[in-house]
Amino acid sequence: MADHVPSSTEDYGGDREPRLFSAFGAAAMKNALAVLKVFDISFNKYAYVEKVPAYKAPPATTPRPPVYPPPTMPPKGCNCTQSNYEPCRGGEGVCSSSAQCQGMGGEQVGKCANCLGCSVCCKYVAGCQGMTDMMISYFQSPAYPRTDRSNEVCSLTVNVRDEVCQVKLDFIDFEMAAPLCGDCSMVDNLEIINTAQPGGVLGPGQSRLCGLNSGQHVYLPVKPNNIVILKATTSGVRNVPLAATGGRNRGLSGDTAFRWNVRVTQIPCKAVEGAPAKTKTVEVAVDGGAVAVNAVGIKGACRCNIHKHYKQLAAPWGCTQYFDDNRGKLKSFNFDAQSEVSTGLDYAICVKRTNDACGMTLNALTFSLPASPQCLSGAQNIDNFGGLTTAAELTAATTVNAANTMTVCCTETVLLDTAGNRISVNPRANGVPGVTVLPAVYTFNDTPVSVLPGANYLGFSGFTDGTARKTRRGTAYNPNQNRYYYCGSELGSGSVVVGRTKGPLIMRVVTSETYWGQCGGPGGPARYRRNVPAPYPGPPPPPLSAEYCPPEGCVGFLINYDVNTGSC
Repeated sequence: MADHVPSSTEDYGGDREPRLFSAFGAAAMKNALAVLKVFDISFNKYAYVEKVPAYKAPPATTPRPPVYPPPTMPPKGCNCTQSNYEPCRGGEGVCSSSAQCQGMGGEQVGKCANCLGCSVCCKYVAGCQGMTDMMISYFQSPAYPRTDRSNEVCSLTVNVRDEVCQVKLDFIDFEMAAPLCGDCSMVDNLEIINTAQPGGVLGPGQSRLCGLNSGQHVYLPVKPNNIVILKATTSGVRNVPLAATGGRNRGLSGDTAFRWNVRVTQIPCKAVEGAPAKTKTVEVAVDGGAVAVNAVGIKGACRCNIHKHYKQLAAPWGCTQYFDDNRGKLKSFNFDAQSEVSTGLDYAICVKRTNDACGMTLNALTFSLPASPQCLSGAQNIDNFGGLTTAAELTAATTVNAANTMTVCCTETVLLDTAGNRISVNPRANGVPGVTVLPAVYTFNDTPVSVLPGANYLGFSGFTDGTARKTRRGTAYNPNQNRYYYCGSELGSGSVVVGRTKGPLIMRVVTSETYWGQCGGPGGPARYRRNVPAPYPGPPPPPLSAEYCPPEGCVGFLINYDVNTGSC
């Protein structure tokens, strides 16, 4: 059938003739109408364009099941975006909501919006007999920041989270009485009870801190879901070294007031690098059916979501103290340049090693650890007389026997009877090498004999005292001090020790479990130097042959360290 070409006024609305439409225009109109029909658009004679409504199917009798997408959030415990988890202000607190911070007794120290519902940076402080599982919390003396003299026991129980493998204790302020006869248990002290270290935190049977330890820190290896207890026992009757006299002013006042402020940080474990993430197949309902979806498990989530602050804070395994700066100071616990170092210490100090590190230099500002008379100067490495007495005090017969008892300085306990014969000593029962546990007086054939001060040393692999020598290529260090054990009144032959190593930068601190001085007197134990002339007050002390400390006492050490980098 031929195409219809409009020719009447009726086809165009009846108002006017299609004078503008020629045969070509009519064909164009026809094509345009055909295009509109493709899109279901009709054209009436009044030139209105109408949209044909789409067909709507009647509602189904049975509604479709809702579609639930697979979970995208990591499992609880590894999600660093959850409240009270992510650190803020450099680890001073954790991100939390304002209501939760206030409700749990926290202190708002800043703003934080890095987690869902978080608005403030919260600092949680636990009181006496408190309990916490916060990632970052504080344990303070009752009157802090003021000092106190109360007689009480104050403790904090830390519940270790499931993903945590280390706990760091930062002693922001720590002022207590100094150890008595090398023992903190007889004075105000803070005891650290760690279920993962039943034998002692700082050494065999040694878990107490006293004296001045502000600025120090301790790393504790922990097991998930276990506890760590900080227990402070105070009396306020013993003098605190360098105690504060007028607020911030410090002096030798001999005040008995104490205070402490300890930050407790739980450090999550780091997943093994390169290990595949564990997956679990779950079923998700989609359009009335089920679709299997692989969900990432806890290992992959931990590897992605542990906050960088915790990663940077983590210490290598076995390190009680860890320093990540290339330069700094190392101090023995309770160091104040006057009080004696504690007994029973055995812990490691680690320094972060950069990729271009080739060694480390130690420069001792103060150094004194117990040593036998022959090793007391610090320059000797071998004790030719077994460490008991000086050669002038030995008889001719005894000298011959003592000459067969040569020992390495700082390391071994040797017994000699009255004739100078060596008595065999069995190692300590717990198997720690190089140290023996003996009383101050040992009986051999019903005869009292003396005991050396035991193993007391700072262990560091050094090869020179810093002096130089000329070579064909110029100057180089003189390798005149290849040793590991350092004790006595000096750090080696002087105050400088240089070590060269491509391995870890680790030092070890060991002190004898038996006190090396004189303890005795009426009314309880009191500290006496060996050079105090007789008579002693109270019962006489056991017979000891020589001094094992310099006149100022065995006060520990204060050392500047410098990691050597580049071409060494």
